[in-house]
Amino acid sequence: MSHIFFSNGKSEHSPGFTLIELCAVMAIIAFSVFLVSGPLQGRTDEARIDQTLTLMGEIETALLGQELPGEPTLRDAGYIPDMGNLPELIDGQPRGLWTPDTDKDSEEDLLRRCQFISDGFAKNWGFAAEATPLYIWMGWRGPYLSPPRDGVLRDAWGNALIFQPDTPEKGDLTIVSPGANGIVSDQDAGADSDIKAVIRRSRFTAPVSGVIIPSGINTNNSREDIVIRLYYSAPGPDENHEDITDLTFMEADMQDQGAVIAEDGYFLFPEVPVGTDRLLEISQPMLDKDGNKHTVLTYIRFEVLPTLNWLGRIDIRNSYDMYPYRV
Repeated sequence: MSHIFFSNGKSEHSPGFTLIELCAVMAIIAFSVFLVSGPLQGRTDEARIDQTLTLMGEIETALLGQELPGEPTLRDAGYIPDMGNLPELIDGQPRGLWTPDTDKDSEEDLLRRCQFISDGFAKNWGFAAEATPLYIWMGWRGPYLSPPRDGVLRDAWGNALIFQPDTPEKGDLTIVSPGANGIVSDQDAGADSDIKAVIRRSRFTAPVSGVIIPSGINTNNSREDIVIRLYYSAPGPDENHEDITDLTFMEADMQDQGAVIAEDGYFLFPEVPVGTDRLLEISQPMLDKDGNKHTVLTYIRFEVLPTLNWLGRIDIRNSYDMYPYRV
């Protein structure tokens, strides 16, 4: 006898998961991912922090320059040693570190490394019988940093680095990475904390001083007749740049810069950019034997170290008495 069974498609032992079982499985998977990803994420953030700090170190070197072999106190081949100041921020970025076209108009805005010549260099300390030209090198010789792909320096999370210049009086520069969350906040913690690097003005400027001894001041001249200038940087590009007088300078008695020259001949320039090829110019009037008035120039070329730079006692009388130079 045959039997016919009808089924409605359901079974007491139907295979599959109930909702409760499915939720339990998902919870187990999520917990496992959490246990694995937590340490991995932590290690990833640590690596990104290290990468960001490395980049900030590279920016610092690009600004301050490389230490010269055997001269750990002297830096060269950096933006500040070459240009004499911090780069201008364009759209918040120091574009001068990787291009002389800082305003993106396809024209160079920074003077490239060049040789300035002064044919008016007379007998420096009386060593030469004839006037000899003075040579001095200054100007941009970058790139000091590899150009970023989109023109923006970014941290290891892809956030744009923030450059915060201080007041002109203080002159520091702060570089900020907003951290993993991309938000600048003093309240963040862990990988979200801001990463900061401060480049102090005291690291790239130093005082320069010396004394023009009384015997160095020519007859009939007083302290007021002496002019001391210190040349230290190159301005923007100009086809006519060919003489040291085209360079930026500070002058003793420029009170707004703190530069002074005292009655006894002591002079001080408090904040001169460190680097090679800095130039001191001392000028004073003098009457020759025929009573004609001359301006006599003495130049001292030197390097500025990140410490007190003492040029010593400078006696300019002898060279002037023998070799006046008319300008």
